[in-house]
Amino acid sequence: MTNRYKPAETAAVSGAVKPITADKVAKGIVRAIERERYADYADPGIAVLAALAPPFAPLVRRYTDRQVRSARRPG
Repeated sequence: MTNRYKPAETAAVSGAVKPITADKVAKGIVRAIERERYADYADPGIAVLAALAPPFAPLVRRYTDRQVRSARRPG
């Protein structure tokens, strides 16, 4: 349903990513508070991405920019 209202650029970048449920996010927030952590990730994949992202940030930005440009092209 939300894809009907999603801009083409957002759809191109998000692709087939499955959203994390609100319940899972809430549990992660509670867990972080209980453990007095600065950062806590609701999904292991996001935790790995956060840990490895800094060296790959330029590549991720380039890929994302390409996806957005492609979505903006007519036809």
